[in-house]
Amino acid sequence: MADLKLKFTMKKISAVFVICFFCLSFGNGRIQSLSMEQQPYRTAYHFQPPNNWMNDGRTYGTADPNLWGNITWAHSISYDLVNWIHLDNALSPDHLFDINGCWSGSTTFLSGEKPAILYTGSDTMNRQVQNLTEPKNLSDPLLIEWVKSSHNPLMTPVDGIDLKFVRDQTTAWQSPDGLWRVLVGNQMDGHGWGILY
Repeated sequence: MADLKLKFTMKKISAVFVICFFCLSFGNGRIQSLSMEQQPYRTAYHFQPPNNWMNDGRTYGTADPNLWGNITWAHSISYDLVNWIHLDNALSPDHLFDINGCWSGSTTFLSGEKPAILYTGSDTMNRQVQNLTEPKNLSDPLLIEWVKSSHNPLMTPVDGIDLKFVRDQTTAWQSPDGLWRVLVGNQMDGHGWGILY
């Protein structure tokens, strides 16, 4: 990773002005777009997924804001932030550690400007566990394909907390001891808490 010198700069993308968004999609990621005339109550300026709902954004880095959604992470791009092209899903529940959904997450830029997504997966026991995925092809400016780590889940719930409420991570940071840290939200005894990993 340290050898990799990938630079996502505004200069390189200014001619194209590509903005990538991840949003909620309950479908298979292949959604047929409808015209505004066919959807008179949809917003025309603010981003909205092609169907269902979405939640808050998690990341903005190198002109790539990301929005998350439970179940899957859909992928949409825009050249003007008004008109959107919906691509295949970036993350779908397809492993034992996220088979019941790919929930919220955050993006961290590792050495060499390499993006990595830490996201919550709902495993076979409906526990919320923390997983890592990285781009398959760093030369792809849209980062269309992502590969889940063979070490997933990276973090599992600690004893004494509600296993269904372990999500909404911060962006990871590297501490002075060289280890990566992340704060993950959870619930214990009906109250919100944070766990530092």
